[in-house]
Amino acid sequence: MKQAANWLKLMLICASLVLVLSGCGLMGPPGAPLAVIKASPISGPPPLVVHLDGSASVSGTAGATLVRYQWSLGDGSQAQGSQVIHSYNRKGRYRVRLLVSDDRGRSGAAALTITVGDLVPRALLIASPTGGWAPLTVTFDGSGSLGPADGPNAGVIIGYHWGFGDGSGADGMRVSHRYARGGRYRATLTVTGAADLSDRAVVEIQALGFSEKLVQPVGRSPVAVVSADLDGDGRLDLAVANIASNDISVLIQQPDGRFSQIGNIPVRHAPSSLVVADFNEDGLPDLASGSFETGEISLALGSGAGRFQPLRYFPVAGAVSALSWGDFNDDGHLDLAVADAPQNRIGLLLGDGQGGFAPARYAPAGRWPSALLSGDFNGDGRLDLAVADFFGDTVAILIGDGRGDFAAPLETAVGRGPAALAAGDFNHDGWLDLAVADSADGDLTILHGAPGGHFNQRVIIPVGSQVRAVASADLNGDGQLDLVTANGGNDTLAVLLGDASGEFLAGGRKLLHAGGTPAGIALGDFDREGFPDLAVIGFGTDEITLFTNDL
Repeated sequence: MKQAANWLKLMLICASLVLVLSGCGLMGPPGAPLAVIKASPISGPPPLVVHLDGSASVSGTAGATLVRYQWSLGDGSQAQGSQVIHSYNRKGRYRVRLLVSDDRGRSGAAALTITVGDLVPRALLIASPTGGWAPLTVTFDGSGSLGPADGPNAGVIIGYHWGFGDGSGADGMRVSHRYARGGRYRATLTVTGAADLSDRAVVEIQALGFSEKLVQPVGRSPVAVVSADLDGDGRLDLAVANIASNDISVLIQQPDGRFSQIGNIPVRHAPSSLVVADFNEDGLPDLASGSFETGEISLALGSGAGRFQPLRYFPVAGAVSALSWGDFNDDGHLDLAVADAPQNRIGLLLGDGQGGFAPARYAPAGRWPSALLSGDFNGDGRLDLAVADFFGDTVAILIGDGRGDFAAPLETAVGRGPAALAAGDFNHDGWLDLAVADSADGDLTILHGAPGGHFNQRVIIPVGSQVRAVASADLNGDGQLDLVTANGGNDTLAVLLGDASGEFLAGGRKLLHAGGTPAGIALGDFDREGFPDLAVIGFGTDEITLFTNDL
């Protein structure tokens, strides 16, 4: 009876060990030892180093002791000891055998098979599209996945499981899924082979969207907005020029993402344009605004913590319809370029690096210059100026000579009433391109740059009514510049996703309701999530609205 009970106990031990990938001896003569093999791993590509453990083997007779462990490793090798480490360097199936003996001359044996080869399937997936506007429907295809290369079930895949990254999943070789909300999602495909080994492939899906985060009051009739870290805390802040209340609103972002208006900067006369840069080279952002009504520039030098020194004024003969900045004479100091619409000219005020400017120098610039943008349009390393001529329906490029003078304008026809400009290499050919807001036509004209400050292609894209502003940034992180317009006539923002052609056709147009006659846009990563957000001013509502990027 006692011997039968011992054998029952041994069989229970053996059964439990089988569950952990081991070999176990079968019934032998009464009193014979029970050999047990644990092996890890039991399969894999060569060279496969296997840990073999026979220490769970037990004697079958009370008082008997196991004294010998003899291994036959299936590849002609032999070994002794309760634990052995062996390397299999060639593909194949190897029958491992363990013979254990006790001190009374009895023996027991166990065996298992080690499979050396590529037994893991390979997951391969195709997702289309991988980005676009939410709601976004994506088709997933795992049919290119490969079964194991070796083993008795080579080439066989028994399961395809998809996780879509939004908490849902599906099974099948080909599936589709609809992402209802904007965001970044890690979709995974797990394929399983017949040996219960699996592999996983991952793809990121970007469903682009914008959410209205906050609405903040500013001064009366805001017409221009800029963003910068005005208080040095690492968060983007905002400044807004308010033409009817004769001031500049300074909004400092708080740790919770809200903005505090720490006070308005009073301006002598109706600010109609606004730029931000470090004009006195102290490391703090400064604000320069221009007045169309009186033709003067107001300069607020930053003093830290979002505060500014008393205004300095610089008279300009005529009216200030637009401002831009850059080092136009290559002396290392920032200068100001001024559009004087009534007198059809641009003026250049050379900076001294201490917050002062020399009297303006003028050059002719078409009919009613309404927007300015600096950039190197002819590739000579010197700053040039792009000028939108509102009544001339043209864009003029004024080539800079690096000494503060400009050549005669090079004009290109655009739509009616060009009112705003944005620049970037939209088609990746190494030349600056232009996006021109044609306010009277309600569209954008895309001009592709060419050598010498010329343009060799024009693309017209409808965007909305009374386009008042345009800005450019890579909104979805795909390496393509995108565009945003403020459309005052139908209270919308139009967002156009860029493509490699620079024609903004792939992603289509997405309209966001902005309300209150949107008049200006500032792009920046306000929530510090890694993608640009949109700040837009409402001329009719005296507010600024922040739309955060859902990616």
